[in-house]
Amino acid sequence: MLPNTGLVRLLICIAGAVCSAGFSSALGGDSPSVLVTVKSDGKVCVVRHFEASCLDLPGVLANDLGIAKDATVSVSPEECGDGAFDHASNVASSLRKAGFTKVAVVGFLSEPNRKCAPRENVRAELEANRAKWSAANIHDYEFRLRDEDCFCLFGPAYGPIRNVIRADKLQESIYEGERRDGYWRGRKVRIGVQTRATINEVFARVERLIETAAEGSFRVLYDASYGFPTLVEFDDPDMEDEQSRLVADGFKLLSVAK
Repeated sequence: MLPNTGLVRLLICIAGAVCSAGFSSALGGDSPSVLVTVKSDGKVCVVRHFEASCLDLPGVLANDLGIAKDATVSVSPEECGDGAFDHASNVASSLRKAGFTKVAVVGFLSEPNRKCAPRENVRAELEANRAKWSAANIHDYEFRLRDEDCFCLFGPAYGPIRNVIRADKLQESIYEGERRDGYWRGRKVRIGVQTRATINEVFARVERLIETAAEGSFRVLYDASYGFPTLVEFDDPDMEDEQSRLVADGFKLLSVAK
């Protein structure tokens, strides 16, 4: 059982600047955000489907994954506590030294990982962000979803898929991943996969995890501007190969509500 540490605040440090509560949105345009998780020993980093030495991470991002050095990279510790946050900060520092210009350390001032937050705080955070999304009065938009840790063996389940929403209804879903399993970039997706969804459906997924998943088995990050989930990560402790890391990016307004 996780301790009730009270409400905690999100800590962001971007490119070595002053730290502040809140997350500057990294989702505008078509540039994907990159999420890095630092394992408990501080030596192994996970990005997309890869595990790599944290010392080699700058080269892995630039050379193996083709990540531009002006892409937004969010670094988050896997575990709780000051030591875990220090590991994430060290990784972020090494990325900056390697020339990455938009590096964010994502965590809590008191506990640097959303897995550390008690369930009632996670639920309150969901409702606050859902209220922010509702207040924005956005009904026509598009965004991408991809699953970076799915044991799916099927292209559309991994994505990324660009979802186009009109009047809160999913109008079309377009595959933007590598060619595989009969899918290619630009092909429409009509089958049911979790990467094919509206933002309201992603909120519903988060709510189900909060209500049913074991504490410490999931974490969620939200967009600061509009409140929608940008990361929904889940790892079932009782089942092998039952995990997902759903990432949202590429958000665009299609019309502005009056």
